[in-house]
Amino acid sequence: MCLLSVFVGIFAAIANKADTRSIIPFQEFFVSTARFGVSIDESLLRKLDRLIEEKGYANRSEAVRDLMRDALAERQWSQEDGETVGTVTLV
Repeated sequence: MCLLSVFVGIFAAIANKADTRSIIPFQEFFVSTARFGVSIDESLLRKLDRLIEEKGYANRSEAVRDLMRDALAERQWSQEDGETVGTVTLV
């Protein structure tokens, strides 16, 4: 484990007044980020920018990540033959 990771984990725990004895290694909290380029039609980009504004995303990357997660989850759910459980909550 990297000493810097331990230091950052301890610092975060102290800043949040947490018990430093139960610190999970820093690497388990963060996943490496990959960058890639996307060519997109200008009208589609304007629609994405409106969606970003409506939903309050901080930036395009956050919006694209969220849309990708949604699409991948929907694909996985539609392909699985397993049991699905849900709840309905009325207030």
